[in-house]
Amino acid sequence: MSSLRLCRDCRWRRRNLVFEEKCAHQIVSPAQVDIVTGSTRPKRLYCSTARLSGSPCGPDGELWVQRC
Repeated sequence: MSSLRLCRDCRWRRRNLVFEEKCAHQIVSPAQVDIVTGSTRPKRLYCSTARLSGSPCGPDGELWVQRC
C-alpha cells in the first residue's frame, strides 16, 4: 500500500463501462431527483474533480477509505 491516498485504492471509487472513474461517497455524490421519472440517482463526480482544491474530498483525500 502506498502512503498516498490514491483514488484507485479508495473504497468509494466506481468504474463504469467506458472506464470513467467516479466517486460514490454520499457527500461527494448527493442524490438528485429525476424530474421525468421521479426516481433518485446520485450525481457522481469524476474522481479527478472530487480531488480538486475546494471540493469535498480535496487534494488530501479527506473522505478516502481503504478498499477491502
